[in-house]
Amino acid sequence: MRCGTKRFTIEYEQDGKRQTTEVQARTMAEARKQVRMTCGGKVIQVKTT
Repeated sequence: MRCGTKRFTIEYEQDGKRQTTEVQARTMAEARKQVRMTCGGKVIQVKTT
């Protein structure tokens, strides 16, 4: 884990289905970027946990 990382719960849409995943990142923008690059889905909502 890097310095200053937080856990984000991200809800995204892929193939017409809503899915949820948890990501560790420093910022919300970085968390959204990780989901877009790995899952290829459209990010709907980001929450800090």
